[in-house]
Amino acid sequence: MNQEGRIEELERALQERARRLADEYLERGRRSRDHLLADARDKLHLREEREALSAKTLAARRQRRLVQAGEIRLQGDLDRLRWALIESVLAQARERLRVLAADKTRYPTILVQLVRQAATAIGCRSLTVHLNQRDHQSVGSNWAAWCAEHLPDTEATLAPTPIGATGGARVESADRTIRVDNTFEGRTERLQEALHRVTMERLFASVVENEGPVNG
Repeated sequence: MNQEGRIEELERALQERARRLADEYLERGRRSRDHLLADARDKLHLREEREALSAKTLAARRQRRLVQAGEIRLQGDLDRLRWALIESVLAQARERLRVLAADKTRYPTILVQLVRQAATAIGCRSLTVHLNQRDHQSVGSNWAAWCAEHLPDTEATLAPTPIGATGGARVESADRTIRVDNTFEGRTERLQEALHRVTMERLFASVVENEGPVNG
């Protein structure tokens, strides 16, 4: 083989080698591309899942906040309604006390009971009794006889100045160290918590009775 033939053969070998290398590089490139595309798809899918999960989490949080806000508003409305009902009932109770204080048949006996109860609680022989304007006039006009009949073992003095009260009496020891407020207002204030509880129990008992069993 002459020199020219060997050169041509070498050229063909080089070209063949170059084609094989090119095909190899192309194949590597395709594999790298496929790998990158697959990795990108996986990352995109993972990102979509994360975003979907984040969106669900945010939506759930927002829903919980909305529900909680609604529950708070509802509870506030119920509390306001409850107190309005209680105040209405207590207002009716105060009105009944005013009516009772004007009852000339029943009230005098109740006044005696309230004064005696306060005197017993104080446990002193010398007392000062405070009455409202109406009782101060009606009882005070015959105070000695009233005390002789209802407080025979007590030295009771009628306070010279009437107090502002619907009915009842405020009684204190002569030295003013012990006081029992047995006016209607004083007793109502002391019993306010119990009155609220009883009112609530009666109100809700009425609601349950009217609605009937929940699963009935």
